[in-house]
Order: sequence, then C-alpha cells, then structure tokens
Amino acid sequence: MKRKASFLICLSLLLAVMTSWSENGEAQSIYPESVYELLASKQDIILIDVRTHDEYVAGHIPGAILFPVADINSESAAKIIGPDVTRMVIAYCASGNRSRTATSLLLDLGYMNVWNMGSLSAWPFEIEHGEPLLVP
Repeated sequence: MKRKASFLICLSLLLAVMTSWSENGEAQSIYPESVYELLASKQDIILIDVRTHDEYVAGHIPGAILFPVADINSESAAKIIGPDVTRMVIAYCASGNRSRTATSLLLDLGYMNVWNMGSLSAWPFEIEHGEPLLVP
C-alpha cells in the first residue's frame, strides 16, 4: 500500500512537471516541499546551487551540486548536467534572482526540464555545511 501511495505521489509530480517553462520563456517555479519529495523518491534529478563557493560552504541543501551562475555555459552544463536535455534540473540561490538567471540560461542552452526553486531561505528542511561534491 505504501509503495502504491509513493508511486501515485511520484506520478502526480511527474505529471505536474511535463512542461517546465511558462509562456514567457522562464522556468516554472517549484515549491521546496515538492523538491524534497522528488529528492526523497530518488528520481533522476539534479539539484544545482547557483550561488558562490563560499555561500555553498556556509550552507546548502543535501545533495545539491555547486554550479555558480557565472560558470554556466554549454560545456559546463554538459559536464554537470550531462547530455540528456530532458533530465530534470532544479536551481536555487540566496534570493531567487540568480536561480532565475541560471534557469533562463539553461533553457536557452536547450535543456527542457528546468525548474526554479528560488531562495534557499524558503527551504524548511535540513541544510548541511561543507565543501561541494565533486562532479566527475
């Protein structure tokens, strides 16, 4: 029964994310609670923290990959996100401004499943401190 409920939650979230950009070309917003559920479900998503290294070290969402907005280009995106342009990418920053810029850049690069969580301050769950995960 629990597995069926988890499946229905995941299915609902996936249906809600079928289109990740709005009519004005910006990434859709996603609530922190939805991000938490997606992370817990072990979906193939990538959560990117687009702040600076020092901000990341001071506190970040567990499992987030440091990908500063200033570093986003086609080569770095292919390395961090991978070649699958349909892979779900969720970005956050300190206030929501850099994540908005980052998601727009990723959409311009052809990534199609890009979401903006906005501000880390909206995250009601645990955060961790320390150096970023290394991306192969």
